[in-house]
Amino acid sequence: MAGRAKLAPVRAFAAKASACCLLLAGPAAIGCGSESKSGGGSSEPAPTETAERVGKLPAGWETFANDTQGFEIGVPPGWGEGKPCGKAAPSEAAGTTLLCSHDRLVTLNVSVDRTDEALALSPSDAATRTAEALSAQNFDGRLDAGGPKPVKAHYGGASVSGTGKAGKVEQDVEVYVLEREGIAAITAVIAANADENADAGVKLAARAVETLRTKPVG
Repeated sequence: MAGRAKLAPVRAFAAKASACCLLLAGPAAIGCGSESKSGGGSSEPAPTETAERVGKLPAGWETFANDTQGFEIGVPPGWGEGKPCGKAAPSEAAGTTLLCSHDRLVTLNVSVDRTDEALALSPSDAATRTAEALSAQNFDGRLDAGGPKPVKAHYGGASVSGTGKAGKVEQDVEVYVLEREGIAAITAVIAANADENADAGVKLAARAVETLRTKPVG
């Protein structure tokens, strides 16, 4: 729409344990942990990941599957992925998936982490650390974020809300971290143009987060 400032994609971070460095590889922060599950010395075997499906979606929605990252998500009508979201959209190899509303006032960034470091954190801690990382990377340390709140979805988790200015655009940000226990931590970041009426897009993005399901990679 004429006169509307589009939203530059917010770089999503997968929060790690404090001992693990963050490598800023494109839009995602990739951790230093191993892909294997050590179980912290436990003799119990790690759970086997099976494919879980999105299931029934609202009318007009479609299922987007990312085999490289191992997840599925319900996508609202008219939402694009990758390049339609802008020049800064991540490549498939970047470890994060970017979706955006048809008017590009709302973006949804999703990444899945199966490392021990990610699974060692509670969703509340992970959401808080992710918001802190976003603040440093995108908002010059000035993302005003609140405390974590519980999220009740197919996978339990936590969310952190914040507001800050990235470039010239005031943005409302919601960081979700959902956990498929013992298997994967899912980070989803919703960013919306705070100067425009983006409430409808934000609600659609939040509904999409609820549909997230993981499956084996490949």
